[in-house]
Amino acid sequence: RKTGSINENELYTAVILVHLTLAKYAGPAACYPASRETVYNLFKVGDVDNSGGIDEEEFETIMIIVSASISSRVITYYSLILILVPYIG
Repeated sequence: RKTGSINENELYTAVILVHLTLAKYAGPAACYPASRETVYNLFKVGDVDNSGGIDEEEFETIMIIVSASISSRVITYYSLILILVPYIG
């Protein structure tokens, strides 16, 4: 039954799917998804209307937070590689 919102487990599944999809393109830096506990905390904070579910607008906000976390990890990872490889090689 479609309700127009997602629950905690569905949000966790979405976060894992985002990480797996990005890992294909961004490499190992994107392969470390948030823990279930972290996603549940995002759910609690993201459910601003306290409906017990995440609607589309709340989901977009949560995905921005997740994407920012992944992006910073990827940028840090590849920056370190670019800096350290000339010294190691």
